[in-house]
Amino acid sequence: MTRTRTTLEAAPGQSPAARRPLAPEEAARIWRELATGLWRVLAAVDHDGARHLVIGRAASQRPVEWERLGFRERRILDLASGGMSQKVIAIEIGRSRSSVCETLRRTRLLLRFASFAELVRAYRARRASAPESRRAVLDSTGDGR
Repeated sequence: MTRTRTTLEAAPGQSPAARRPLAPEEAARIWRELATGLWRVLAAVDHDGARHLVIGRAASQRPVEWERLGFRERRILDLASGGMSQKVIAIEIGRSRSSVCETLRRTRLLLRFASFAELVRAYRARRASAPESRRAVLDSTGDGR
């Protein structure tokens, strides 16, 4: 079993006072913000046998406009975020694989994500943060998984 550390360290050049252990709630909040794109991983450094991530605030902290997505875009994103391949999604919704690929590309550009992985992380975080009553609505409309 692995143990999670709840310590974030300041970047080089910052005061040692910035290095402090975090309460589990604060560490969880920062990880949620990382998953939703408020923070970015700037570098991964191996030091003294441990891997450290250097993170920083994202330059753009704009809200994601999920309501701009249509039903098909939400449905395809929902299936993709659940781990389905583009080919399986195409069979599931009765479209070609290239149509699914193009829909995911347009969705990523519409919501202004740099990569598909960022889009999926933000979508999963949105889904996880939805209240239980909202999840039922998301499930029934194809807007969540």
